Amino acid sequence: RLVEVVPSGCRFGPLRTGSIYRMSVNVRNLDVDVTRFCVTPLENRMVRVKHCPGGIAPGMAMQLLIEIACLEPAFIEEVVEVRSKAQVVRFPVTARIHEAKEYDNLDAQALSVNGRRIREAAERKGRGGRELGTVELVTDEDYCRSVLGLANQAFPQSSIPDVGQKQDDLSRLLR
Repeated sequence: RLVEVVPSGCRFGPLRTGSIYRMSVNVRNLDVDVTRFCVTPLENRMVRVKHCPGGIAPGMAMQLLIEIACLEPAFIEEVVEVRSKAQVVRFPVTARIHEAKEYDNLDAQALSVNGRRIREAAERKGRGGRELGTVELVTDEDYCRSVLGLANQAFPQSSIPDVGQKQDDLSRLLR
């Protein structure tokens, strides 16, 4: 193996239409030479892979951002290909995009049954606040508007949990 991809797949789970979600993936060079790689473009207009092209020094890693723009309800199953000089690494990207109302109902149901929301806020540890494999909701309104256009729907503030909200929700359930 010359290139390692961690995590080996992007499983976004249930997503809400009118929003954008991201997940980070590391591509590590296991070769003894500087290795260049390229990412094969995807045909699906809702899935984007963002990266900075260039070489990776031996033992170093470069980050890929897998971004899903939830334009309409869909089930996404894509395969991202990372090509190096002598190897092709493929990893799956899966997601289920629900209508906003359906997602909100699922979120409320998960909160009542499990005591937590579908998309809990990730605890911020190292790596500049972004853990590998953690699904992140993009909250930049201007960016969302530019990518989604008319499909952009503001995420209800009550559905965006903060780190302290989990404790409040649990304490309410325990009463």
